[in-house]
Amino acid sequence: MGCGRQPALSQNDEDQFGQIRYRAKAYPGLRELQVIRALGPQGIVGSVCPAQLGNWAASDWGYRPILAAVSHRLAPALRNHFCLAQRRTPDQTGRIGCIVIEASPSEEPGVCPCAGKARRELGLADRPLVELAKRDPIVADEHLSCFCEILQAGEIDLAPCQQQVSEPVINEYGYLAYGWCYLDAAAEPPVGNPDLVVGCPLGEERLIRMLGDAQPVPGARLFLACP
Repeated sequence: MGCGRQPALSQNDEDQFGQIRYRAKAYPGLRELQVIRALGPQGIVGSVCPAQLGNWAASDWGYRPILAAVSHRLAPALRNHFCLAQRRTPDQTGRIGCIVIEASPSEEPGVCPCAGKARRELGLADRPLVELAKRDPIVADEHLSCFCEILQAGEIDLAPCQQQVSEPVINEYGYLAYGWCYLDAAAEPPVGNPDLVVGCPLGEERLIRMLGDAQPVPGARLFLACP
């Protein structure tokens, strides 16, 4: 398979043509293209042939275009947030009536520290929600025995969480924002900055964004409970 402007298949090194094939060609398979199309907005098509290799500083050098497309798709996953299938209705402050439960492995049996500004221990009133989370098979399979609530962003951190694209997110007092917030690009008017929802599946352009101490600990699973 060749890239760029290549000699004809039957053209030899002396630029002579004949009946002998010196080269071969390859074209994208229809089956692969059909699979990528079925992936919808998550599918990415790129060429194995670089657009150009002469100007290293250019944006189309080598495989930069396809890598940029992949990075764009991965950006939401790298921002510590997850998309939602169901819409939630924020109150006048922009917050929703839900809690995020973090299930994580315990380093010591019976010891479950919910440390940091963005966590608290779950009380007796939350016990039914914990029991529901425990019914998920993944909790048993991954030996998750520590349950904490990750707190929703407070008043001074909510707007930066919903609007600022670049990270780390800083509040109006110059401190790192922490907690989680809800965004919905499909709402009228949108809840938060629509640029933060880029990458969510079609029809699920809404998400929970985690900031600072609210980011999940290694090996944790998150559950959104909206009683």
